[in-house]
Amino acid sequence: MGRQTDFEYNADGLLIEQTDPPDGAGVRRKTFIEYEVTTAGVSRKDVVRMCGDTTTCGTASEIRTEYEYWGDTLLPSVERRIDAAASEVLETHYSYDNAGRLLSVDGPLAGTDDALYYRYDVHGRRTWEIGPLGDNGLRNAKRFTYRPADDKVTRMEAGTVTSPTSSTLAVHTQTDTSYDGRRNPNLEEVSASGTIHGLVQRTFDNSNRLTCEARRMNSAVFNSPPGSACSLGPVGSFGGDRITRNVYDAAGQLLQVQRAYGTALQQNYATYTYSPNGRQASVTDANGNRAELRYDGHDRQSRWVFPSKTTAGAVNESDYESYGYDATGNRTSLRKRDGRTLTYQYDGLNRVRVKTVPATVSGTPGYSVHYGYDVRGLETYARFTSASGTGISNAYDGFGRLVSSTTTMGGVSRTLTSEYD
Repeated sequence: MGRQTDFEYNADGLLIEQTDPPDGAGVRRKTFIEYEVTTAGVSRKDVVRMCGDTTTCGTASEIRTEYEYWGDTLLPSVERRIDAAASEVLETHYSYDNAGRLLSVDGPLAGTDDALYYRYDVHGRRTWEIGPLGDNGLRNAKRFTYRPADDKVTRMEAGTVTSPTSSTLAVHTQTDTSYDGRRNPNLEEVSASGTIHGLVQRTFDNSNRLTCEARRMNSAVFNSPPGSACSLGPVGSFGGDRITRNVYDAAGQLLQVQRAYGTALQQNYATYTYSPNGRQASVTDANGNRAELRYDGHDRQSRWVFPSKTTAGAVNESDYESYGYDATGNRTSLRKRDGRTLTYQYDGLNRVRVKTVPATVSGTPGYSVHYGYDVRGLETYARFTSASGTGISNAYDGFGRLVSSTTTMGGVSRTLTSEYD
C-alpha cells in the first residue's frame, strides 16, 4: 500500500528522525528528536520537533517541546511546549523526593493554584493526592491507607484540605476495602459520617475470576453480610440483594452472566459461545434471542448476524451487518441491515479521508463526507461532497487546542471561538 515510515538513528542507536507515510495531501509528518548527555554519560531527550515535510518544517509553525531534567536522572523537571507563531510558551514543572517519587505537578498557570501534590509513606506507597485550588479556597484530596504487608488499599478517604501541606482532611466519603487470601477485593463499603451507605461483596474462584458480585440492600446487616457474595441476605425495606453470577469454561472464557441470582426472578442475562481462537461467536439474551459473530481469516469480525424474529435460539441469515477491511486492518466497508453499504477511504496514516453513504431505500440521496487533518492528526474539516464543500472547519493553536469551529450549511456560516488561560 506504499505506507512507508522512515527512521534515522544517531551513533548511539537513538532515534533522531522519523518520517511518517504521506497524508491525504501528500504531506509526510516529520519528527526530530535532539538529545543531551548528562555528566554520567546518559543520553536523554532534550528537544522534540514535529512538522510537515513540505509545509511547516523550518517555520514558526513547527510543534516544539523542550525538556529539562531533575539532576542526572531521566525524570523531567520541566516540560516546555512552545508555539513560536503566537510567541506563547506553556511550562509544566515537576518535583520529586530523594527516591524519585513524584511530589508535585505545577501546570502552566502562574502561581501554584493549578498544582497537584502527592505524598508517600516510608515504603513508597502513595498516601495523599491533593488537587488544584478550588473557587471555595479548598483543594480536593484523597488519603490512602494500606495493609501493612503489601500495596493493597484498605481505606480511601475523599474530602478537602485547606493547603497542600495540611494533614487535616475534611472527609466527605470513605471507602473501605477488604481482601480474600488471594488479594482479591471481596468487600467494599462506602460510608459518610460514620454510616455505611453502600456495600458490595464479591466472591472469586480459585483462578481469581469474579464469580459473584452482590450489592447488599439491607443496611441493617451491612456489618454482618453472608459469607459468600453468591448467597442472599435478609430482605430489608429496599428489597432483596442484587446478585450477579458469572459462569466460566475451563479456558477462563465467560460463558454466562446470571442476574437476580438466587431469586425467583433469576435470568440468564447473557450467554456466550466462542470460536476455537477464543473470539466471541454468539451471544444470547435473556429472551433467547441469539446473535452470531463471524470472522475472517485474520480474526477480524466480518459479519454480525441478528436473531430470528420467529424462532428462539436461531439467527436470520438474511438479517446481518458485514464488514470489509484493507490490508492494514482499517474498516473499508460497512453493510447495514437494510442492505446499504457505507464505504471508507483512508490516508497513509490510517485516518478516515472519505466516507461515502449510499441513498436510502425511500430515495434520500446519498452523500460523501471528506475529512482533513493537520500534521498533529487533529481534524481540520469534515465537509460534504468534496474537500471544499459545506461542513465544519476547525482551527487549533500551537498547543493543539481548538480555537475556532466554523459550520457552513445552507449558505450560512457560524463560528464558535474558544480562548484559554
